[in-house]
Amino acid sequence: MSPSINHIESWLRGAICDWISSPLILLFIACLAGVLFSLLFLFRVANFPVKKVTCQQGSTTLEFVLILPMLLFCTLTLAQTTLVMGGNIFVHYAAFAATRRAITTVPMDDINDPNDESRNYIFLPDGPKAEYIRQAAVFALLPVAGRTQDSPTSTSQALVEGFRSYYTALNQTPPKWIDGLLAQRLAYANAHTSITLLRAVTESATDLQWDELKEGLYQFGPREPITVQVEHQLHLAVPYVWPMFADSTDAKHTLVKAFYTLNNEGIDTELPPSPRQPMNFFEPLPRSH
Repeated sequence: MSPSINHIESWLRGAICDWISSPLILLFIACLAGVLFSLLFLFRVANFPVKKVTCQQGSTTLEFVLILPMLLFCTLTLAQTTLVMGGNIFVHYAAFAATRRAITTVPMDDINDPNDESRNYIFLPDGPKAEYIRQAAVFALLPVAGRTQDSPTSTSQALVEGFRSYYTALNQTPPKWIDGLLAQRLAYANAHTSITLLRAVTESATDLQWDELKEGLYQFGPREPITVQVEHQLHLAVPYVWPMFADSTDAKHTLVKAFYTLNNEGIDTELPPSPRQPMNFFEPLPRSH
């Protein structure tokens, strides 16, 4: 079973059994029962044979007051569910972006690297190649990242300067969100995103497993599958209902995992032979004897 499926099952089990989610679910059921009971009571009063209701303003107000909390709860829950589903899509795209970067970064040969990350080698977890792969996932998650007030890093400053120069080159005024929102989103994505490299292992014709690569130096052969798993702590922005989706009560986020597999591009190829001098078609071709 894949790591993502295991995480989904554990998350769903934890959400149902959590000490915050369980009371909210019971409150939801109690509110629903109260609304149904109130509607039934109003229906019986309105159809009582002795008393005739001549004004519906009071009953309409009462119905609105009873239904409003339930409607607000359902709306906020639907909004947060939509954001989580969209964030899950972006995490899957980030896994593809990280894997695409991995199959082109692992074949790199840096003779000045102290970790000896030569061609088709990668040092985990803190090697330069691993950081390049993680940064690919970080930039892919900018649209769904939260905001943090941490001090800006050199990477976030470079991104801000790049966007500012882009608008300046188009003779436009850079928007205000570049200095604030963009840097804060990048800082959040950088602090809450991690990667794990996996190696596919086939035990049999029908059994495929992934072995997590721990700390050390690893080699990938030409066209060998490289699997990258991305873990992102997705920010929960909708108030009041975010504890139903959160992994814990300490932080407003839920862990989302996704992985992707592509073949390594580290193939040794020989250059084609040098082109010959172009032929002069105005001269007769030499005849072989």
